[in-house]
Amino acid sequence: MYFLKKIADFGIKDNFLPLEKRNLQIINLISVTNLFLSIMMIVLSLFLHLPLLSLAISAIILLIAIIPFALNYFGKVLLSRISFLIINYILVLLLATSYGREVNVHNYTIVFASIPLLFFENEVGKLKWFFILISIPIWLFTEYIFTNFKPIVALDSDILSIMGLANILAVFILVFSIGTAFTNQNKILLNSLNEKKDKLKAKNEQLKQFAYIVSHDLKGPLRNISIQVDLLNESMSDMISSDTKESFENIKINTKKSNDLINSILEYSVADKPDLEISSFPSNKIFNDINSIIYLPENFKISYPTEVVFFKGVYIQLYQILINLIENAIKYNDKKQGFIEISISSHNKDFFLIDVKDNGPGIEKEYRKKIFQVFETTNINKSSSGIGLAIVEKLVKKNGGEIKLNSVLNEGASFCFTWPKDLDQNK
Repeated sequence: MYFLKKIADFGIKDNFLPLEKRNLQIINLISVTNLFLSIMMIVLSLFLHLPLLSLAISAIILLIAIIPFALNYFGKVLLSRISFLIINYILVLLLATSYGREVNVHNYTIVFASIPLLFFENEVGKLKWFFILISIPIWLFTEYIFTNFKPIVALDSDILSIMGLANILAVFILVFSIGTAFTNQNKILLNSLNEKKDKLKAKNEQLKQFAYIVSHDLKGPLRNISIQVDLLNESMSDMISSDTKESFENIKINTKKSNDLINSILEYSVADKPDLEISSFPSNKIFNDINSIIYLPENFKISYPTEVVFFKGVYIQLYQILINLIENAIKYNDKKQGFIEISISSHNKDFFLIDVKDNGPGIEKEYRKKIFQVFETTNINKSSSGIGLAIVEKLVKKNGGEIKLNSVLNEGASFCFTWPKDLDQNK
């Protein structure tokens, strides 16, 4: 197997893509099969004193079988694949016309018909289908030759039988070679995928740690700035002008905004924490918990669904989604009487559809996709960190759901998202 691997990897460079390596391995393995057959035929021709034409045919096969190897070595990857297919179809016709049906060479066309699908993506366009379909007329042509013409080289039936068996063996070797190349390359691809997965996991952990470290390192100085401003304001209140006091107030406002942004970044970094418990919980529990904590202005009403259904997932994540959507609806509502309606319906057998609808200013069309991206805000809520809805989408997708926004400008917005059902409880 070591020798077979060395042959398969001949001319393959480290910077080649995995699929490119696989294709070249197939070419090398099939080419070496052709070389083996041509050498065997040369040996038979010499020892059995076969006609000189037979020896010449064997030598031609030997020479042209080397071409794909050479092209691989010099890095002509695409040309190597194209020439490989052309050469092998020529060899089929050459052997068929030279020795007849008994050598079983026409069986190669069955294997070669599938190879272009492996060799080419979009590199050669329609030429790929030409190489696939040409196998049919070649096979029919060999049948026509066998039926209507005698072989060019007249050999003893025993020798033809040996050559026929050798070609059948070669077809099996060919199929085995392709299978070996696929198996080896699949292992390489799988190992590469696992390595990338591990690296990505490590990078994500590093980013989360980085977010924690940076956030905590930034929050300290911001807190000190806010404290120092308060001290200065108190100690020098009689000595400073109203403009200076306004500047101090602006400093405090901006430090608070920065602190809120840091908190949002921290929330986003842990939004998809994997080790949270998945449980079943009733809808009335989560709405009661939200209602007990949410600050609701006097001019605002929230309508919760009365029918109790059972959700399945991470409770705190659905709680965070709903709190975020409700607080946004309250914060940016521009109507004298604000209203939020939450409804639940069956989306399919596995998911509920939860709709959080408000009568606020609505969201302009150009922002309806952007608002789910980190740090993106609308022209109405410029004071926002731009992370809240990104967290919402992240949590919904983490639980296997989807979220979309429907909105009519000046009439309100509706955030619809799917959430898993507890199939055992909702019967």
